[in-house]
Amino acid sequence: LSQLLIDLDTPGITIRPIIDMAGHHDFNEVFFDDVLVPQGALVGERGQGWKQVTAELGLERSGPERYLSSHALLAALIDAAGRDPDPAVATLIGELSAEMWTLRQLSMSTAAKLAAGEDPMVEASVVKELGNAFEQDMPRRVQAIVDCSWDDENDLPKLLRALLIASPSFSLRGGTREVIRGIIARGLGLR
Repeated sequence: LSQLLIDLDTPGITIRPIIDMAGHHDFNEVFFDDVLVPQGALVGERGQGWKQVTAELGLERSGPERYLSSHALLAALIDAAGRDPDPAVATLIGELSAEMWTLRQLSMSTAAKLAAGEDPMVEASVVKELGNAFEQDMPRRVQAIVDCSWDDENDLPKLLRALLIASPSFSLRGGTREVIRGIIARGLGLR
């Protein structure tokens, strides 16, 4: 397997959008029918594509998008709660904020390892696993405790609905949870 960088306007390439449950388009199906590419399209070493792609995914997995896709919901919750929130809502805000801060610190420490030339594959996978769990759990936790008929001027109900629909797909980005847990287990010597 080799990795190639190809101009998507090349004859024979067909791109079809994949529309998700929320009606959004984030991924595509890409078909290659008799496509010819120049030798200069090779990225890295011939036959090392799988190794290169898995290394790239390892770097991608620790980015802030792993835990910030739902940040707007937390901000809307804080806004809707106002200055004197219900104690249960205040507790939820504190818990979610602490969890988000922890994920940020994990992501930053992974970036520091990269900057030092170390391989943070396991750490990046932990950020992805915990970040996806956080992002999928947050809308359910907010829904369980908050009356979304609050102030119509607030974005909370709209954001909550959108994230309840979209968040299940977050764990697909950069590898499924099963793949990520396998990487973590191997890195810890458990597999």
